[in-house]
Amino acid sequence: MEPPIINTSALTGPVDPRAAASEANRASAGGCVVVGLIALLPAFVALIISVGSGGFLTTASLIAWGVVVAIIVIGWLWLRRRNAENGTRLARLRAFAAANGFTYTGRITAPQEPGVIFGMGTNPTSADVIAATEPRAMRIGEHRYVAGYRDSESYVWGFATVPLEARLPWSRLVLQPRSTAKRLPVRTEVAPGQLEITGRGGEHFEVWGPVGQAAAVQAFLDSSMFAPAVLDRLIEQGVYVEIGQDALYLYSWQRFATDQPAFWESMPALLLDTAEAIEEALPLG
Repeated sequence: MEPPIINTSALTGPVDPRAAASEANRASAGGCVVVGLIALLPAFVALIISVGSGGFLTTASLIAWGVVVAIIVIGWLWLRRRNAENGTRLARLRAFAAANGFTYTGRITAPQEPGVIFGMGTNPTSADVIAATEPRAMRIGEHRYVAGYRDSESYVWGFATVPLEARLPWSRLVLQPRSTAKRLPVRTEVAPGQLEITGRGGEHFEVWGPVGQAAAVQAFLDSSMFAPAVLDRLIEQGVYVEIGQDALYLYSWQRFATDQPAFWESMPALLLDTAEAIEEALPLG
């Protein structure tokens, strides 16, 4: 399939300051309140110190209030700079999507996606989701969730997905790159076990899927994703791969660099070519 022609000029061109400010305000709603409350917390400590020292004009109280003011000013400047940078990035993404006939969604709470990462943890949220319909439907964005109890941790994944026009004969296959210790959260009911896959593809990827089906999975992979034209690019991009019964997902630990032109020059083409290779190796269904 011919890769889509994508206009990336909006990602590097000038940004309307009003659009950037609007995006920053939308993205940081509530964040300023939280930071403000955190910054004001030392003020109460300083107040207690000053009262306990006998008044507001003691040396201890002046030092305490000076520290409070410095913390608030530094925090405000840091937040303002971060919001400005983020606002510019978001404004560029929205303009980029509009220029190419894509849709841009800034935030999706508890998205209904079949991929393995979307059913994990608490507070699941997808962000900066860009969706296209031509030359075929695809969605690219980031997904966050929190997992763990006492030592909870936030996870961020980039994802790119396309529906498949052929049906996988197994419930799911998951490919984990051996080049990183980070692992997709694969539950045994989704992909029961790690398969013994040989060849160059097996050297670079762990393959998880149906136990006892290694030979059939090997034959499928060798005729699709492990063909050199696709495998070399999967290795180069360092992506994780999930093939469900009706969708393909490529994942990245941490978000994809969707605000960079180089990403759009390579990832959509890789996503579509991988899907096409899978479909050519499977019966339509």
